[in-house]
Amino acid sequence: MKQTQKSQISKEKIMATAITEFSTYGYAGASINRICQNGGISKGRLYHHFAGKAEIYFKTVAYCYETFAEHMQQFEINKQADLEYNLASLYSLFRQFWEKNPAMLNLFIESRTLPPPEMRTELMQVRAQFFNNAVKEKLREIVRHHFPNDENRQRVLEGWFFTAIDYITTSIRTPNIHPQTDLMGYIDAQNEQFQTAIHIFLYGCLSL
Repeated sequence: MKQTQKSQISKEKIMATAITEFSTYGYAGASINRICQNGGISKGRLYHHFAGKAEIYFKTVAYCYETFAEHMQQFEINKQADLEYNLASLYSLFRQFWEKNPAMLNLFIESRTLPPPEMRTELMQVRAQFFNNAVKEKLREIVRHHFPNDENRQRVLEGWFFTAIDYITTSIRTPNIHPQTDLMGYIDAQNEQFQTAIHIFLYGCLSL
């Protein structure tokens, strides 16, 4: 195996271990020592790829957002279905992503709601680049399909639906449900809130 391949594999191993570490302990509680120990990685190898915990955290969060954006590209509009069905289908991809990548869910929430102050701006930028753009792109496809000749309604609906998704995926607070202890309960609660929001928006805005 070439040295460049070995280097890439070790970097990916660090990132995978870091996702679990930051998801479990948050940025403040995460430990370089634990990442190295759990990943079977030497500190020398870790510092060869990353300057320190801050850089690992930022690049780990960015990787999670980029992975999510790639996942969302599989969405396709059902041209025989109504608007509510297509919105629900889009949101179902969130569920699939969380089920497949549960550790990333906590990173999504923490990096949005409790980001390290010194990284707040950069984390917002990377979220906008990958998460926001990926979701808005698909919402835009949906509203353009259902309202092809109404640019004002397209713009309003896209903004409202994205606001609902952005809020629900980062700010849901159910005292008895935490994604680390009850992932499916948490996902179900997200989905229920999204459906409620969509019903409110649909009944309130389709007469614009």
